[in-house]
Amino acid sequence: MSANWKDRHKIHVKRESEALYDALEEAVDILKERRVDRMLAAFDQRIQVAEYDEQRELLSEKNRMLQVKMKLAKKTGRVVVG
Repeated sequence: MSANWKDRHKIHVKRESEALYDALEEAVDILKERRVDRMLAAFDQRIQVAEYDEQRELLSEKNRMLQVKMKLAKKTGRVVVG
């Protein structure tokens, strides 16, 4: 490919290093999302056995974690159900 390709035709062709970086970033985000899923499952278990006051606190934390999950899902292009 010519060195002038981008300048002459105004077309940006991704280099292999750019594609690798994007794939790595997406993989890390997916791992983060899976970790958040495990944390949410742990919150559900703790909520079931907790007293009322503690349940309210745990639900508040769970809502914050759900917001984190939504941001990660938006970044990775995944759909959050439930």
